[in-house]
Amino acid sequence: MKSVISLKKRYFSKIFSNFWGLLIGILVMGIFPRKLGPLAYGNFSFITQNILNFFSFFNLSFSNCLFIKLSKDNNRHEPISFMFLYFATVIFFLSGLAIVVVFAIKMNSRIWPDITISLIGLAYIWNIMNWYSSNLTALTDALALTVQTEIIKMIQKMFSLILVGTMLFFNFFTIEYFFYYQYLLFGFLIFSILVVLRKKRVSVFSHLSSDRLILLMKEFFKYSSPLIFLSFLGSLGQFLDLWYLQFFSGSVQQGYFGFSFKIISIPLLIISPLIPVFTRDISSAIGSNRTEECVRLFERYFPFSRLLITYFLVFIACQSKFIILFVGGKSYLDASFTLIVLCISYIFYISSQMAAAILYAYEKTETIKNIQVPSILFGMCLGYFLISSEKFFGLDLGSLGLAIKTLITFFIMSSLNLYYSLKKLGLSFRRYFFQQFYFIAVTILPAYGAIFFIESFGLNGLISFLLSGFLYTLVLIVWGIKSPSMFYLQKEDIQKVSSVIVNFREKVLSF
Repeated sequence: MKSVISLKKRYFSKIFSNFWGLLIGILVMGIFPRKLGPLAYGNFSFITQNILNFFSFFNLSFSNCLFIKLSKDNNRHEPISFMFLYFATVIFFLSGLAIVVVFAIKMNSRIWPDITISLIGLAYIWNIMNWYSSNLTALTDALALTVQTEIIKMIQKMFSLILVGTMLFFNFFTIEYFFYYQYLLFGFLIFSILVVLRKKRVSVFSHLSSDRLILLMKEFFKYSSPLIFLSFLGSLGQFLDLWYLQFFSGSVQQGYFGFSFKIISIPLLIISPLIPVFTRDISSAIGSNRTEECVRLFERYFPFSRLLITYFLVFIACQSKFIILFVGGKSYLDASFTLIVLCISYIFYISSQMAAAILYAYEKTETIKNIQVPSILFGMCLGYFLISSEKFFGLDLGSLGLAIKTLITFFIMSSLNLYYSLKKLGLSFRRYFFQQFYFIAVTILPAYGAIFFIESFGLNGLISFLLSGFLYTLVLIVWGIKSPSMFYLQKEDIQKVSSVIVNFREKVLSF
C-alpha cells in the first residue's frame, strides 16, 4: 500500500458509518422480532449461533493470525489466498461434516432440540456467508481500507431498508425469509468488498503451490497453536450456554436472550468495528518497535471507546422496559432484567477486547490461553448452575441466568486481559481498572436524572425517551467541554468536535 489513511480518519469513519447503522438498526429491530415472535426468533438465534461454534472451532484462530501478520506487513498477499481460498474450504467442509456426523449418530434431536433440518441447512449457509463477510471486513481493516468499506456498509444499510420495505409490502415474515434477507445483505457486502480489493490489486483467490501452502500452514500454526485448545474450549462453552438455555428453559427464553443481545448489538455496531482499526495500528507500531506509539494509541483511544460504549449501554439499561415494549412488544417484557445485565456485561466486553488486542499484537497467545481457559471452564460450571432446573441442582434463571454468567466471566477476562496488557505497556493497572466503574457512575447519574426530570412533566412513551436521551447527551457534552479531564479527554478533542459543530451550523444557516 503506497499510502495509509490515518488512524483518526479510519476511526471516525467507523463511528460515522455505524451511527448511520444505529439508526437503521433501531428501525429493523422494531420489525423483525415483533413479526417473528419470541419462539421463531429464539430458534433463529439458537441455530445460527450453534452452527457458528463449529466454524469458530475449525477456524483455529487463523483469522487473528492473518489480521496481525497483514497489519505488520501490508505487502504480503499470499496469506490472503491461503486463508480465503484454501483454508476456508477446509473450514466449510469440516463444519458440514460435523453436522452430518451429528445426524448420523442420531444426536440431532438432543443437540438441536425443536430445530428442523431445513433450518440447520439455512443456518449453515448463513455461517458461510457470515464467515466471508466478517473476515473480508477485517481484511480491509488490516490493509487500511476501512473508509472504503464503511462507505459500502452505509450503502448496504440503505439496501436493507429497501428489502425490509419489500417484505412489509408483501408480508414476507417467516424465519425462512429472514434468512434470505440476511443472505442478500451478506452477498452485497462480500461482492462490494471484493470489487474494492480487486481495484487495489489485492488477490483473494490466487493459486498457491503446494510448497507455499505447507510453509504458510506452518507459519499460521506456529502463531495459533497455543489457541487451538482455547478455540475448541471457547466453541464448546458457547455451545453449552445456548444448549443449556434451549434444553432447560426452551425456545422462548432463548428468544429473550437473543432479543436482548440484538438490542445491545446496535450500539456494539458502533464500537466493535473500532477494535480491528485499533489492533491494526497497534500491531503496525509493534512491528516497527515503536513502543511509545503503542502507549500513545492506547491512552488516546482506549478510554474514549470505553466511555462511548458506556454512554450507550447505561442509557439502554435505564430505559430497558420502554425499549423492549417499543421494539418487541409485551411478549418480550420478561427480558427486561436480562437486557439490563447484558448492558453492563458488554461494557466489560469492549474493555476486554481492546486489552486483548495488545496481547494479540505482541503475539502473546500463550498468555491469552492461560487467561481464557480457566475463565471459560469456570463459566461452563457457572452457566449450568444458573440456568439448569432445580431438579438438576440449578437456580432455573433462564435467560437472566445466562446474562449473569456472561457478566461475571466478561468481568474476569476483562480484568486479566487489562492487567497483562498494561504490564506489557508499562501503564498503571489500578487507574484503568477503576476507570470502568467511574465511567458507569458518571453516566448513570445523568441518565436517571434526565429520565426523572422529563417524566416529572407527565411525559412518557417515545417522547419521554427521545427528550430524556437528548437531555442526557446534552449534559454529558457540556460536562465534557467544561471538564474534559473528567472523561479522560484532551482539550484538542473538544476543540475539534466544536469546530465540526460550528462548521455544520454555518452550512445549515447559509443553505
